[in-house]
Amino acid sequence: MTDQRMVTEKQHWYLYLVRGNDGSLYTGITVDVQRRFAEHQQLDPGLGVSKSAGKSAGKSAGKSADKSAGKSAGKSAGKSAGKSAGKSASKSAGKGAKALRGKQPLALAYQIPVGNRSQAAKLEYRVKQLSKSEKEDLVNGALNINSLDDHRPL
Repeated sequence: MTDQRMVTEKQHWYLYLVRGNDGSLYTGITVDVQRRFAEHQQLDPGLGVSKSAGKSAGKSAGKSADKSAGKSAGKSAGKSAGKSAGKSASKSAGKGAKALRGKQPLALAYQIPVGNRSQAAKLEYRVKQLSKSEKEDLVNGALNINSLDDHRPL
C-alpha cells in the first residue's frame, strides 16, 4: 500500500468545479479530471437510468425486508438488490458525489492543476468557502485562483 501512496503523492492533483442542471457548482479534487467527471455523470447501462435509481431500488427492497427479517437482514438485502440492479455497470458506477444526484446533465465548468494532494485539499476548502457569485467569478475568469491563499480571512 505504501507504493500506491507514493505514486499518488507524485501525481499532479487538480481542483475542478462541476455545474449541475440547476446551476449549482460542485467542487472537488482528483488526479484524473475526465475519469472523475465520468464517475459523476455515470449512467447505469443495465437500466438506462442514473445510478441513484439502482440504489433507490435497493433501499426499497431493504425497507420491505427490514419489516420481516430485522434491520441487518434488510440492509444486506437492500445492498444486494441495489448491486444486482447495476451489475453490468462499470467499476466507476456508484462513485459519483451524492450532491450531484438528480442534477444531470452535468457540465465540467472549471479545472486547474494545483500540485500535490495537500495543496489541492487546502484549495478545495477555500473554494468551498466562497459564495456562489465568487465561484461564478472563478469559473468566468474574473477571480484569480492564486488570490485564494491561506492568509485570506474567511
